[in-house]
Amino acid sequence: MRILLIGGSIFAGGTITFPLLDNYYLMILVRFITGFGAGTIFLGVAKLLGDLFSAKFSMALGTVLLFSYLGPTTGTVPMVKLVELIGWRPAMIAPGLAAVVPLILILCFMRGTIVPVTRGQTLEPLFITVKNPYIWCISFACATVYGAYYGLVGQIGQKIFTDLYALAPSKAAL
Repeated sequence: MRILLIGGSIFAGGTITFPLLDNYYLMILVRFITGFGAGTIFLGVAKLLGDLFSAKFSMALGTVLLFSYLGPTTGTVPMVKLVELIGWRPAMIAPGLAAVVPLILILCFMRGTIVPVTRGQTLEPLFITVKNPYIWCISFACATVYGAYYGLVGQIGQKIFTDLYALAPSKAAL
């Protein structure tokens, strides 16, 4: 739960801060921070899946990844519509505000959920995992595939439909 709270706080803070900035370099920095928060949330979800579905962890993680990969293809349509309705800055703040709601709920109902850290439950398993060279290959492959997938489907594909077929951004996103 701690990992989810930390990651969610970083993600929400970065998402809300990004559209409020005017300095390009600060905007890039805040997007990196937002991505770090999102990655931390994923680690928290993976940890929860490991705790809840230890016998079927691969299947549970694969299912979560499958639905996660739908984000770039399904998330662009509502975001483009939202930008058309209220402008890009308020539209970019919306996901951050949406992330704050579960954070507040977790904080309200977490009593007894977060127990003191006991010795051996720190970051040691993470360091063991990171030292495994096979994990490097898997991580690099996943990052490359996801980056290419996101770029082609969410960015380049929409741009092609907008430029070549003169579609409105909302129709190109769809």
